[in-house]
Amino acid sequence: QLLDLCPGSCGSNPKEPILVGSRAYFQCDTGTGGPEVCFFDHAGSYGRAFDLEPGGVGSTPTKFVTIDSTHFAFRAWTTTYGLEWYFSDGTLAGTVAFDVCSGACNSTSGNFAAFEGYLMFDADTGGGQGVELYRGNSGGFSIVADLNSGAASSSPSELRVCGTLLFFTATTVAAGREVFYTDLPAGPITLAADVASGSVSSNPGSYTCANPGFLYFIATTAAAGTELYAWVDGTTTLIKDINPGAASTSFFSITAIPGQNASIFQATAPNVGRELHSVFGTNAANLTMIWNIAIGPANAPTFFIQPVRGTSGLVYFGAEHKQFGWEIWATDGNSVWLTNGINCRNKGILTYGVQTLLASPLPTFGTKVFMVADIWDEGKEIFYIDHGNNITSPQMIQFAASAFSTNSITNALDNQVQYIAQDPISRTLATFNSTNLHFIDPATHALNTISTITSAQFLVFCNGLFLTSSSFAGAGTEPGIANATTYFMLADINPGAGTSGTSNMACFGADKVALSTTPSAETELYIASAIPNPTDLIAVSDVGGVNGIPEILFSDLTITVYSQITVTGSVRNIFVLYPGQTVGTMLNISDPGTTSIVTGTPYSRTFITKLNDKVYIRATNAASGYELFKIDGPYAYRVTDYYPGTNHGVNDICAFRGKVYFSGNNAGVLGIAAYNPVSNSVAVVQTHSILPLYLVAGPGEIALFYFSGTVASNYRLYMYTPEAGSKDLMPLTTGSGLQSIRFPTAVPGRFYWQAFTTVMNWQLHSTNYSHPTYLAAVNDSLGLTTPVFQSWTLAYSFSDITASSITFVPTCSDATPGCTVTYGSSLCGAAGPTTVWTSVTANTATAPVALPPTTCTTVYFNVSSRWGSSTYYNVNMTRLPGDSHLSAVTDNIGGINTPFAMNVLSYSLNVLSSWSSVTITPTCFQAGCTFTCQGGSCASPVALNAAGTSTTVTVHVVSYDGVNTTDYTVTYYRMSNDAKLATLTDNAAVISGFAPSTFSYAGTVPAATSSVQFTFTCAHAGCVAHFSSCGGNLTSGGTCTTSLGAPDTYTLVTVDVYAEDIFVTQQYTVNVTRGHDFTQDDAKLSALVDTVSGVGPVFVSTTTVYASLTVSSGTSAVTLTPTCSVAGCTVTCQAASCATPVTMNAAGSNTVIVVHVTSPNTLYTKDYTLTYYRKSNDATLATLTDNAGVVVGYAPTTYTYAGTVASTTTSVQFGFTCGHAGCLAHFSVCAGNLTSGSTCTVTLGASGTATVVTVDVYAEDMTSTQQYSVNVTRSYDLFSPELAALTDSFGEVNSLFTTYKYSYSNILLPSTATSVTVSPACLIAGCTFTCLSTSCATPMAIPGPGLSATMLIDVTSPNSLNTTSYSVQYRAM
Repeated sequence: QLLDLCPGSCGSNPKEPILVGSRAYFQCDTGTGGPEVCFFDHAGSYGRAFDLEPGGVGSTPTKFVTIDSTHFAFRAWTTTYGLEWYFSDGTLAGTVAFDVCSGACNSTSGNFAAFEGYLMFDADTGGGQGVELYRGNSGGFSIVADLNSGAASSSPSELRVCGTLLFFTATTVAAGREVFYTDLPAGPITLAADVASGSVSSNPGSYTCANPGFLYFIATTAAAGTELYAWVDGTTTLIKDINPGAASTSFFSITAIPGQNASIFQATAPNVGRELHSVFGTNAANLTMIWNIAIGPANAPTFFIQPVRGTSGLVYFGAEHKQFGWEIWATDGNSVWLTNGINCRNKGILTYGVQTLLASPLPTFGTKVFMVADIWDEGKEIFYIDHGNNITSPQMIQFAASAFSTNSITNALDNQVQYIAQDPISRTLATFNSTNLHFIDPATHALNTISTITSAQFLVFCNGLFLTSSSFAGAGTEPGIANATTYFMLADINPGAGTSGTSNMACFGADKVALSTTPSAETELYIASAIPNPTDLIAVSDVGGVNGIPEILFSDLTITVYSQITVTGSVRNIFVLYPGQTVGTMLNISDPGTTSIVTGTPYSRTFITKLNDKVYIRATNAASGYELFKIDGPYAYRVTDYYPGTNHGVNDICAFRGKVYFSGNNAGVLGIAAYNPVSNSVAVVQTHSILPLYLVAGPGEIALFYFSGTVASNYRLYMYTPEAGSKDLMPLTTGSGLQSIRFPTAVPGRFYWQAFTTVMNWQLHSTNYSHPTYLAAVNDSLGLTTPVFQSWTLAYSFSDITASSITFVPTCSDATPGCTVTYGSSLCGAAGPTTVWTSVTANTATAPVALPPTTCTTVYFNVSSRWGSSTYYNVNMTRLPGDSHLSAVTDNIGGINTPFAMNVLSYSLNVLSSWSSVTITPTCFQAGCTFTCQGGSCASPVALNAAGTSTTVTVHVVSYDGVNTTDYTVTYYRMSNDAKLATLTDNAAVISGFAPSTFSYAGTVPAATSSVQFTFTCAHAGCVAHFSSCGGNLTSGGTCTTSLGAPDTYTLVTVDVYAEDIFVTQQYTVNVTRGHDFTQDDAKLSALVDTVSGVGPVFVSTTTVYASLTVSSGTSAVTLTPTCSVAGCTVTCQAASCATPVTMNAAGSNTVIVVHVTSPNTLYTKDYTLTYYRKSNDATLATLTDNAGVVVGYAPTTYTYAGTVASTTTSVQFGFTCGHAGCLAHFSVCAGNLTSGSTCTVTLGASGTATVVTVDVYAEDMTSTQQYSVNVTRSYDLFSPELAALTDSFGEVNSLFTTYKYSYSNILLPSTATSVTVSPACLIAGCTFTCLSTSCATPMAIPGPGLSATMLIDVTSPNSLNTTSYSVQYRAM
């Protein structure tokens, strides 16, 4: 723990640390104020830097970025400002809030970059300007540019600094969304590339800076889809259309290769999926796929790329390979290689192979890349690669090295040795003889006897314990467990004194073991906890019946067990057990190529190994003899056919340095070969006259155990490395009578094995032999061999050397015992050194070796080991003749840097007037040259002559050998800083008496003068002037025509003069007043028309009132069009634009419209008044009367009336008045149209008839009408005997009766009716009536249901002169 920012059990949750000078700043929560800005410095001080949001909530600062050595920026939230950016020096007083969106609103979306001492960021004021690019420092913030004017946003994003430029993506109306850049925080902003021409967007992104002025990025067009582009010094190039046509390519992790105009990246290419590519420069031919991780169209797994800036232009990255798993790789853009060797699995030791763990991009510090790896002999440790110091293989930085004995052979035990095993963490070895279990210290070989055991069958290491079996008192032979001090029984599998017959054991996951054991009658595979608990014993196989004898071959981290089980006779098939499987479910591994079962060999424990995530085994199937198989799931894929046919090609196997090595027989040729899982190929690496029995991998070599067949030295030990081949090291015993060896194993620096002789029985033997003779490194004072040296590469050549001598530092291999080095030199081509061989102590420098000019020199190294073997290295070096040219010339002004070429000797440059001196820095084309500037040291500044004059500087170069010289000249013109004008004139005589030091002028011109032309000359050549009224900058003698404002106004013209050096300025001002124009006082109209042709025909300019303009009732609005007497006047109609129609008042009323005219100069006004009468559309009558009382209760909106007059009335006179003046009425019985107040006399029809009178009323506008109707009935004569009504006792005839209908038939009555009574009513008073010749009060009988009867009614007039009869037929239903 470095800091306890939140004391006690709470955590401060520190996030996003950055380094600013000697302080680190980050977000943390001290437990009292919420997340705020915290700090830690080199002096050990730490805590909260300040509290932006007091009260416990916290401002939660994020996106920390270092601006310079004293300032940083971050984004935070407060109740006062919302979410905004802050610029800080680490103190609250020195912290400035960029409150772009004023108040508590949020302005920022989080795109940012540190650039030239400023924070560049995107923000939105919330005031309608949109999201734009801003800059800010301790002085506050300001917008850089409103690229998308108005409320539209340019939305700058992906801000990336590349050299002196800031690139970003933004949107404009003209270009769409494209890439822009600026070279200064204040702008200007330049469109870098319009990739998709016009307003179409290419949506560029993933900016990667390869070098200053060289930017890679991706963009999208309709023609090419999404592809890779490069921007180089203003030129944009589509590098290659990887997926031809409109199809897009997906890009991932674009990363620059340090020191080169190049990048690596993942991209999806046709037929290969997403794989690793590189590009050099902008040529399409230099964009290639450099690694197809997932062969075929499949995508490679996602991997992390981490560039490391160094001298060799390499990029290290972590990637998951199908064969190697997650490992650390390196690339120079041309090829990819694994940085660390793959550790081998040792025979007889259950260790866990290489497991490199990567959970995020690799962390770096300076030129180092750090990683965490889990390797078989060290466990999980921290490793690093130091690119800057050419350490390109991972180096462990956190483990304790073990010391090993240097005895060549150790007889560890004097009795029978049975088995050996080793703890890969502590490296403790365990072994037992016929009576005791021992632990062996690998450094001292000291024995620690743990327990007395008998009848042991095996010995393996598992999860911190050693597993074996032996006889226990009262329990027979059972499996046992040993730790550092005790030995105890795992389980009494065959209870009581019975023996379980446990033949071997292995780890199964983190807390269980697998056993091949016999609890009853047959031997099968079981799983048990690694504690004494017999109830945990679970059987998992029963494939062999009573003959099944499982032998556990191997157990790995995926808690699977690979086992050989005898099924029939001696045929032993390979099975695999996965977690969760039950009895009988072990997978029988088969060969999918032949669909046959893969079988092993009885007791072939040593013939299995693991390389990365795959298990390899020596086995056979129906189609082959013993070959190498790779186990993958339930299948075993044969990967070799070393001896074609059914012959046995493979013997023992071992994983070593990323390959599986094996001893084998290739059609009679014996030796060792290697299978490469990456290329899926086999190569013979060494031939021998006899076949090695065992292969055991050490950390740097493979031990080969041979049986030669001779009596004197039956078994011999060889060592093999890919660099030096194999070496016959020694016989395996010092005496004769060796009968057998078994269980060879290895730890770093030492090999162990068991040997049985007739003299000493079984013994434990070991040797510390390691690595053949070679150098581990050769460094030199010129850095020639350092980056390229490899132990197995013996010859090197270098040219173009300019140094006169060189020294070397040879380093022996750590595993080469007794290493000595001598060296000598000669001219190239000699048979050997012509100087005396000289000894040099390893890791110390040789004496300087002279390198004569234009001559090739060879330096030889002879490396010897204690066994007398030697290895020779030679280094050829050719020294160049002297060259006096320069490869670069720079100056502190930055003028000569870009155009320099070594064969161009003269340069002319302009510099600002502020430069009073220049310091030139030459760079030799060939190392060792010397140079002077103006005859003195180039480190001394050269004074420049006065502003406006030139200074020539001579750089004199002498080659390193003093033979050749070259002079370069640079002429600096120091630009003038005079920003005054010599003359300033105009064509209107505004300027009078100009003087260069008088800066303000004023004058008046007539009203008719609308423009003034100005002309100027510079006091010193090279100035430019910018007139506020003209665009751009004008050179001396230029003119600017300025448009003047309206009469009675003034126009201010500013002239900004820039001296030749641009940075010195002077401003002149000219105030031009334009006189009065009397023609602009006129406020009259020359014409006025309307849309109803009302005023136009009668308009006169001097008449201002028009009172009798009539329009129809349908005219709801009128539009006026005025014409001014003088151009420039303004006119309103009803105080609004005359283009807006004026709404008329209701029909029958007047509308007054005022036309207001203002003179062009706004000094005078005139009003025209127009009165429009809108005709009425009211077609109703106010009154309607008659002289006979027919129309009763008249109302204008009641349109129908009826009445009866006496029979003696023969005519009726009607009168009316209009609802609105101007209406006309037409009576249907009177000719013509009548005006309001007129009358119409109507002649009636005969007595008893009706006369209908219609009145059509026309409104004033003659388009609206309304009709009234009056129905006049003339009464009958009193002597006419008719009934006015007739009813019956059932109410059936009532509604059917009419006066002038005299007969009614089939009037239905209820079926129960027996009689009916009728009641007549006379139309004229005084009439009489009878029913069936009697009183109508007498009922008429009904015969019965379905029968009818007819009632006869006789009506007699009052004068008894006339009679009328009515008949009504009734029928009962």
